[in-house]
Amino acid sequence: MLRRGLLAILWCGAASALWAAIASAEAPAALEGAWERAGPAGIEVHVDVRLGGDPPGRAALAGAGLEIELELARRVQGWILRARVGELAALPGVIAIRAPSYAFHAAGSAVSAGDAELGAAEARAQFGIDGSGVRIAVISDGIGGLAAAREAGDAPPLAEARAFGSGSLERGDEGTAMIEVVHDLAPGARISFGAVATDADMMAAVDYFAARVDVIVDDVSFFFPADQQSEVSRNTAAALAEPGWPLRAYVTAAGNWAERHWGGAFEPGPDGAARGLPPGPLHLFGDSGEMQRDAENALWIGSGETVELGLYWQDPWGRSTNDYDLHLADRAGRIAASSAGRQAAGQLDPVERLSFRNDGGAAWFSVLIQNWRGWAGPTRLDLFLLRGGGDGAARLRHATAPRSLLAQSDAAGGAITVAAMDSADGDVRSYSSRGPTQNGAAKPELAALDAVAVSAASSHAPLFGGTSAAAPHVAAA
Repeated sequence: MLRRGLLAILWCGAASALWAAIASAEAPAALEGAWERAGPAGIEVHVDVRLGGDPPGRAALAGAGLEIELELARRVQGWILRARVGELAALPGVIAIRAPSYAFHAAGSAVSAGDAELGAAEARAQFGIDGSGVRIAVISDGIGGLAAAREAGDAPPLAEARAFGSGSLERGDEGTAMIEVVHDLAPGARISFGAVATDADMMAAVDYFAARVDVIVDDVSFFFPADQQSEVSRNTAAALAEPGWPLRAYVTAAGNWAERHWGGAFEPGPDGAARGLPPGPLHLFGDSGEMQRDAENALWIGSGETVELGLYWQDPWGRSTNDYDLHLADRAGRIAASSAGRQAAGQLDPVERLSFRNDGGAAWFSVLIQNWRGWAGPTRLDLFLLRGGGDGAARLRHATAPRSLLAQSDAAGGAITVAAMDSADGDVRSYSSRGPTQNGAAKPELAALDAVAVSAASSHAPLFGGTSAAAPHVAAA
């Protein structure tokens, strides 16, 4: 991936031929994890193009083969033939091409128990307060099954439904369940919906609805440090602060990462060379007072299941001088997958991500973190199981709940982050992400119910759980 240190040299007048050669060589690594599709001329790849200086116009971008689906300040998202990525990178003003940051979603015949427990039913009966005159926008993955929910009387006709960028109204159905919860508590409210898939989609959706509605609620997370400095989090705070917009409340789900996160300082253990890796100590997980310490963080992966793991550490974004690697090993000790970018030059993000599909039988695997050649200095690391890890064991063996928030749930400026709680005892659910944020902000601010009834219109029936269910209760209230 093209980074700032290299770009400084290029901006000082290096030949465009050198730029094109470097861009072409780096593009495959930068686009790892990007969506692909078959186009009439070959394989097309989904890209997030960062612009600087005197940026190229739409005509120049299109001339280089880019099919634009979304434009933001200094950013363009779209599709391009993989074979033409180098040509696009060679345009003056194109400073980086990378894979988009894709969203994670915290996952009337049916009425949410929150309608009674939060007093919404009583408010309607005694005071006639039902949300009439209030405009609420729900942002999530999609609204599959919404027509069936409407036929059953569990969802209203929407004021508006839009897909932003690469979002799709039919790609998921979590939005349908969220809309049902809002409608249960505030049946008079006018509800809109926005479907998003990337952080660029998210920022476009937030800006669009913030200029048109009173309340926004989302259940979207992105793999950026929860330090309130990501573009997506700063955009949400800015939308709340915009004096000319009607938005007066922003509610976001905390996420369900508490048992899928480990964080702490690197502690050197055995040399990775003994496992066939390059030299460098592996991290020792665990607390000697609670369990045996080892260099493996166990993870159960079902047969045919794909898991995605992410690691970041506290170096400046785009200027990492420490080099940590992320590996996944099977129970025989063989390395099944690795993410081993070379960050020590101070030109890359402090991030490693890997994806692995288990084509064998269900089994335990081990997550390894390595200090490459032992050259990295002491810093905090945060490991997340981003996708997968099912079969009832969607957690890391060594997990730490504090600081398990991701970007968007850390948004400042008055945005309300909502945890999930058990209505029976009022305790926060074990999987609900905890704060504080990486920069010490107190999040989440509130907790609300999950495991609430929704109709059979979505895949989340009969009980809709997670912070995705908790957040719309707060928005509706």
